[in-house]
Amino acid sequence: MTKLFTRRPDWKVLYNIILCYSVGLAAGCQTHAKITWDPPKTASVEKRTRLAVGDLSQLNRKWELWEGKPGSKATIGKHTLTVFALPIANISANDETPVKESFDKAVRVALAAAGYDLVDSSQSPGNSAVLRGEVNRCWWWSYMWFWPVIIQGGQNEVTLFLETSSGKELWKRKFSRAEPGFAVVGSYGFDLMIKWSMSKLVNDIVRACSSDEFKSALAAG
Repeated sequence: MTKLFTRRPDWKVLYNIILCYSVGLAAGCQTHAKITWDPPKTASVEKRTRLAVGDLSQLNRKWELWEGKPGSKATIGKHTLTVFALPIANISANDETPVKESFDKAVRVALAAAGYDLVDSSQSPGNSAVLRGEVNRCWWWSYMWFWPVIIQGGQNEVTLFLETSSGKELWKRKFSRAEPGFAVVGSYGFDLMIKWSMSKLVNDIVRACSSDEFKSALAAG
């Protein structure tokens, strides 16, 4: 009996068990997700306004790694295992909704709903104020330490800048929306979480860019 409990563990066997367990869990995980949103609520405006825009979705994601070309097959999340959240599988943007193009379209949809007719900054008068944007975060994750209950969540974040032709900042606003979730046994549901987050973010942009504060900054440019 003493021998049984004092025997050194076989780390190779333990490693193989954990490896098989991780592969099994990863096989039951969603590996691609769509970046979509619901149509935003249209702001009530008397007259539409021309707005010069530059790059509305410059990728500036902090602390995140992606595979392939940014904006193409960008990794937008990780499935993790153990209390240390060790990554076991990636979550990538669906080929139909690449990161950069999707966020660019979302911001344009929001600005149109806010009452603006967008023109490229290269085709606008030299003294026009220009709106630019950065994608600061598009990151989603699952935490499987409590399996079969799987905790999930993530966040989308965009910053918009209104600048003069000389680069002076007239207005700046960060838009961030997180969305929690959970699953049982397999880790799925990221399409819906991303859609809910993006829908709220798009409507936040509509409200901010149809506000008197933004219109005053635009007029000052």
